[in-house]
Amino acid sequence: MVTFTVVLSHRGSYKGMVGPFADEDTAVAWAGLNARASDGWAWDVEPLVDPDHLAAYEPPARPHLRVVS
Repeated sequence: MVTFTVVLSHRGSYKGMVGPFADEDTAVAWAGLNARASDGWAWDVEPLVDPDHLAAYEPPARPHLRVVS
């Protein structure tokens, strides 16, 4: 089973994690309401995987880093 957490920082300092949330959309919605960038907050959603199900886990697609010089 995969759940999601919101990793929080405020003005560059790590402040903790909130969750677990059942799906990524719920985690993003929570962060959007409670950790607004205009108030100095930054956040990222991270998946958590039950160790018993780790072998079958496929992570969500992440954008690839493109270096431009």
